[in-house]
Amino acid sequence: MRKVAVLAWSVIRQQLGSPVAWIFFLLLPLVFTGAVSAGLRGLGMGAQEAPQEASFTLYVVRHDAEPVVDAFLAALRETDVVVRLVETLPDESFGLVFPDGFSQGLMAGNVETVTLHALPTQESTVVEQAVAAAQGRVGGAVLIAQQGVTRAVTMGLVKGEKETQALFEKLLLDALALAAHPNVTASVVWPAGVQVRASTLATNTEQASAGQLITWVQTTVLGVAQVLIMERRSGTLRRLLVQPLSRTAVLVGKMIGWLSLGVCQMALLLLGGWFLFGVAWGHHPVAVALVSFSFAASTVALGLLLATVARTERQAGSIALTLSLALSALGGAWWPLEITPPLYQKFALLLPTAWAMRAYTDVLVRDVSVLEVLPTCGVLSGFAVVFVALGAWRFRRWQT
Repeated sequence: MRKVAVLAWSVIRQQLGSPVAWIFFLLLPLVFTGAVSAGLRGLGMGAQEAPQEASFTLYVVRHDAEPVVDAFLAALRETDVVVRLVETLPDESFGLVFPDGFSQGLMAGNVETVTLHALPTQESTVVEQAVAAAQGRVGGAVLIAQQGVTRAVTMGLVKGEKETQALFEKLLLDALALAAHPNVTASVVWPAGVQVRASTLATNTEQASAGQLITWVQTTVLGVAQVLIMERRSGTLRRLLVQPLSRTAVLVGKMIGWLSLGVCQMALLLLGGWFLFGVAWGHHPVAVALVSFSFAASTVALGLLLATVARTERQAGSIALTLSLALSALGGAWWPLEITPPLYQKFALLLPTAWAMRAYTDVLVRDVSVLEVLPTCGVLSGFAVVFVALGAWRFRRWQT
């Protein structure tokens, strides 16, 4: 066991023995974290900034100038829809058309129809909901006004079309005023201890801190492949194997060393993200530690497998760098997976980076507990087991 520990320590000492190594190990990852955070903020991902409400333009053609249409448009303007009155609907736009005689038909008790011209876009649902909300408010007010006018006419309180019209308008306006300020409201109560966040996406700094941590730790730890091949070609690995150490002990010592190196880098980057960028890594230290260790283990195991596939140090270095960048980008380390299509999100779950990013986001944004991240840690550990099994099998077949 002592010899295994010596092997592990030798790995750490070799990789961090020069000041230049610390530039790639710590300085550059933190610099890139700040740069990526600023870039994501420029794309509008900064949740710290005041949220900007989305608004959608709805062009309206009204052939009816009565107060019912005015009330409908007033209800629309209270939503995320910007109403613009036009004579003719522009092409490729959301449009609403009020037919002539719309108000008179409602007052007479008829069912009237307004025509909504929609577009096959994501905003269509928002516009349709805004129109439906206005329709519900005005429709309810119209029913109340109709009932009031009918009762007044029956009792002989109003006579003639002019008085009936005036009463209808007054009752309609009163009903709309009551609908705008209801005397019954709903209050949402969450269980004690639950912290509700407005956004389900990570902020720009959270995304950058977690994403760059994953990217740079992979770049570091996958270097085990290049080192193992170099030691094999130089004869260092052969000299280790002729000592009273089994291949398994040599393999375990190397893996523990690289795993310790990865965990050390993750710890430093987590602390840097916490103190330099204000990322709340310290709120759930146990959950973060479990995720980090599981991801580091899966990456070391992948590096071992890569070492048995590549033939030269140069080839291993190229594959390791390409693989690190590809897994990071495809796994959501460079942008949130939540903004990608659902089918792609399912595909990304084939990658350990996607699971690690999901767990980090759950901890930072959704305030999950340690028990809730255990399944994700189990998946990452599963990746590690598969990679280790394949790597160990091929390692035994190496010609040293």
